[in-house]
Amino acid sequence: MYRTIILALGLFMYAQLGVAQLQINKPKTIYLTLDDGPSGSLTEQFLDLFDQYAVKATFYHMGKKATHQISLCKKIISKGHEIGNHSWTHRKLTELSEAEVREELISFQDLYMQQLNYQPATFRAPFLKTNAFIDGLVDSLGMTNHKINAYARDAKPKVEVEIVVNHLSDLNGEKVVILCHERPHTLNALKSLLPMWKDMGYEFKALGDDRQ
Repeated sequence: MYRTIILALGLFMYAQLGVAQLQINKPKTIYLTLDDGPSGSLTEQFLDLFDQYAVKATFYHMGKKATHQISLCKKIISKGHEIGNHSWTHRKLTELSEAEVREELISFQDLYMQQLNYQPATFRAPFLKTNAFIDGLVDSLGMTNHKINAYARDAKPKVEVEIVVNHLSDLNGEKVVILCHERPHTLNALKSLLPMWKDMGYEFKALGDDRQ
């Protein structure tokens, strides 16, 4: 009887160790997203940093800014990153007419198709404000509006680097979609965060990588 109990306990502990090992080995992914670009030389610095740590990211651009930086947009795509639709002018879409919303989104799509033969497949509303009409339009244009589950709180022009680091140091979950902005303080925070996240076992993908 005692042998049976000991054997049963041994099998139970072995099974638990197996479950724990599976949890340890489970892939963890960060989907790093950056809003409000392209931003000229600052974007170039983000690209250099991402090359250093083998990061693939999603850049949510404003169409009006991109018109003057097509070569930079092309470089972003050539490096394996993704560009998403963040509207043409970054106005709050929920306060616009339906015709104005269409113009904001479709003008963006047309720019990238005409200039780069690239069709953005992901969308993020300015200020994360959306409604049923916007959601339907996004879907009809073949885009996905991905929800975020981590935010750098870095949108203001001046934010202490330590604040950004503190907001993003303690990540949890197998798939983390992080909202960041193209800001100098964000760049400096990522110089500390990227190696930290790698040590935590995370890999980095663009949102579109899982659609392939």
